[in-house]
Amino acid sequence: MNPLHEFDKVISEIKESGGNASAKILIEISENYHSLLNSEHFDPQKFLSSIWQNVNGIGDNTINTMKDETIRRIGAGNINLIPSEIPGPCRPFCLALASGNFGEKYYPSKGVIGFKGMMSKLVETWFTCLSVNEENLVLTSDWDESTFKELYKKLINSYCRNHGKKIFIVLVSDSNVRLMHSA
Repeated sequence: MNPLHEFDKVISEIKESGGNASAKILIEISENYHSLLNSEHFDPQKFLSSIWQNVNGIGDNTINTMKDETIRRIGAGNINLIPSEIPGPCRPFCLALASGNFGEKYYPSKGVIGFKGMMSKLVETWFTCLSVNEENLVLTSDWDESTFKELYKKLINSYCRNHGKKIFIVLVSDSNVRLMHSA
């Protein structure tokens, strides 16, 4: 599998579904993280952790300005980040990164958040930012289809349908980069 090639496929799918901000963010990520995505030994947890560190401005490499550049290029200044220790003002776009196991909660001291913990933070953001939030992009390194359908699918679809919002959930694993759900 070539993660960079798979990213391009997902970007096309998201564009076709009207996820313009999500597609732009994924393009930025693929450009800024080209070396990680093109690596022979792709590590999805390292990849997602690197994005989080750099969007938060705490990374130690040459792309610490990704957040500013991304905001400038999508023309909005409109990103909420999950996980984030410091809640900022509500923005139309939310980028959520789940680098832990699907069922893990949020462990700030370890810098690990699973899909379960990320969803808790995302729903909190939705309640807080209902009038402002428009589009959400979730990148996760682990997936459990049956748990997703049982616990999260109705909630996500209801939020999107009843409030006119969009969400795109992308699995970024060592064997797959795939759009898992969109609403």
